[in-house]
Amino acid sequence: YAVKIFFNDAALEPVEDIFLTELRINFEEFNTPKDNLPTKKKPTIEFPGAELTLLYKKVLLSNREKDEIISLRSTGLVIKTIPSHEFEDLVCLTANIDEVIKTSGRSYSLMTNTIRMRNISLRSTDQRSFTVLLDKDSRRAYKNVISIQVFPCLEPSYCLQKSRTKQTKLQEEEDDDIGLAKYLPKSLL
Repeated sequence: YAVKIFFNDAALEPVEDIFLTELRINFEEFNTPKDNLPTKKKPTIEFPGAELTLLYKKVLLSNREKDEIISLRSTGLVIKTIPSHEFEDLVCLTANIDEVIKTSGRSYSLMTNTIRMRNISLRSTDQRSFTVLLDKDSRRAYKNVISIQVFPCLEPSYCLQKSRTKQTKLQEEEDDDIGLAKYLPKSLL
């Protein structure tokens, strides 16, 4: 599957990457400097996680798709590409979302929801940034992310393709990678 990652800093270009088995999202803890807190007022209770809006194509057992939009507060989520044993025939992503549910007053509970989908767009609606980790590889961690889009890879074959050779200003030759080759480290090419 391919993922398009949008950063909190608008000056940074969106990044496209691929993952084979897992995409994990973690939220940075909300920390306020203690020096800025008023001494006479009680600090406001901050619930963990962030408000998210998810737009996705839900996969039903009949292998039909249904567009869904939900908003929720989450402490993190894991999207897996490997199907569970009960839905082996379905080709889909499985998202396990850790949802924060306010019960009463200052208390809340955590609940894990599972969604099966073809693709998903996820955005932090309260502008809290998060970290995206691909395939449990710390070298493929993206920080200060505000939004992602996950969709089936347009090129499912794992062949490497090289495109034309171009000249740079210094008259050096370099190859442009297209297809999946642009996502692989140069040492593997």
